Amino acid sequence: MPRKRKTSTGKAAAKKEVEFIDGKTSAEEEHKLSMDIEAILSPPKNPFGMTSLEELENSLKDMNLRQMQELAVKASVFPSGNKTALKNKIKKEFVSKFGATGSKQKFTNAIEKPIVDPDSELAKDIIDILNER
Repeated sequence: MPRKRKTSTGKAAAKKEVEFIDGKTSAEEEHKLSMDIEAILSPPKNPFGMTSLEELENSLKDMNLRQMQELAVKASVFPSGNKTALKNKIKKEFVSKFGATGSKQKFTNAIEKPIVDPDSELAKDIIDILNER
């Protein structure tokens, strides 16, 4: 017995619009804005934890190779080589970032100070932006 063929009635079925869930929302733009504000407000930090070259040298004397490698990674120095080479790399990075030429020179970068004066108009604008979330 021959099969019956279906004939179309002339109307095409309406296609549904497919929505994909990719995990992205419009909140990402707000997140980027808040990250920019955090970058503006956060002062640079001293990864060495020392305020003078003399303090750094004293602490490096007592460190083993593993501790020096951890300090180098925090200070964005590639932790390769033996203990002496790594010590020299760390000192060189400290001098380049904080301008230490004399061993008695003190640095103020270890103390965090606000970048923006709390009483200024800019500070009020920043607080308004943060409170809008």
